[in-house]
Amino acid sequence: MSFNAMGIFDKLQQREQQRASEGNGGSFGNKNILKLQRGSKYQLRLLYLPPMNCDRMYPMINSYSHSFWDDNASGNKMKVVACPTSQYLDGDRGFDNCVICACASAYYKESTESHSKTASELYKKFKRNFNGYIPVYVVNGPEDVVGKVMILRYGKQLADFLNLKVFGVAPKTRKGENPIEVDADDVLGISAFTYIDDDGNIVNKAYDLTITVTTKSIPTDDGKNVDVPNYAFDFKRNQTTITEFNDVELTAEYFNTLNEELSFDKDFYINSSAADRENFKLKYITAGEDIDSSTGNGDKESALPQPKPLVKKPAQTVISDEVEQPAPKAKPASPKTEIAEDDFTDENGEIDVDKLLDNI
Repeated sequence: MSFNAMGIFDKLQQREQQRASEGNGGSFGNKNILKLQRGSKYQLRLLYLPPMNCDRMYPMINSYSHSFWDDNASGNKMKVVACPTSQYLDGDRGFDNCVICACASAYYKESTESHSKTASELYKKFKRNFNGYIPVYVVNGPEDVVGKVMILRYGKQLADFLNLKVFGVAPKTRKGENPIEVDADDVLGISAFTYIDDDGNIVNKAYDLTITVTTKSIPTDDGKNVDVPNYAFDFKRNQTTITEFNDVELTAEYFNTLNEELSFDKDFYINSSAADRENFKLKYITAGEDIDSSTGNGDKESALPQPKPLVKKPAQTVISDEVEQPAPKAKPASPKTEIAEDDFTDENGEIDVDKLLDNI
């Protein structure tokens, strides 16, 4: 029997094109992530879904995590542990309770004091990374997503905006910047969400979030310009009532099925113990050596925690934390808040694709 490579390849090509048209080509992880398109405007209803098989209290999951691609692992090679600085976690929160942050801080200090390239690379590899997730119903937007219940993935700046508008908590400002004042009249609280009240009834009247995606051109070190996405977000000034999600009556019973349908808590709620983080540090960072131990040879570079020599592999994209994202500057109240990330380059002056894709 002869192997008809051309004929088989044609069929494979048709199959892959069909899968791509169905939204299943080249897609990994949760299939319900809303991907914002340039030149589009979105009107989103935020959903406060009841927790499922976890202790989540917040409507959104603002998560800091540490990850490592373990080429020697069987099964899932991306190893992730939750950082105790994550907003949605209770208990012993903060940098002081994270041994991985302690290691990353040591690498950062060494990279700034001695300009060690190795320390800089290790800091980037093991520092905490931010991802925000919240369930939404797409009220208006591109035709292919209108009427769908999805998960909005976002970065630190949108997280700061939501914390300001929902909880009345202003983001921390950098040294020399004026603190951002919170106007109590602008805090929406739970009225920014559709949710189930204490009596088990659906509350479907709320303020909708709007996100406008445009294109911005920024210069690079080599004298060229590159087009990057630019975001503006706001809440509608009037509340609206939604009685159906894509022709399905919005009842409390239906609302309670959405968490499982989206796989929201299952995929994005991570609660790691102190022992989990210690094991991560010992296996992937210090290889059993304590962060404060000294080699005794006076060599600062070799005194750093030394990672195990694993082969580098492409890993899932994670959103960079606020160390590399400037905090919003204080400004007079305006109808919209603009999101513009001016620094999309890495330390070599080249465009960092991760920042372009993930800074929402």
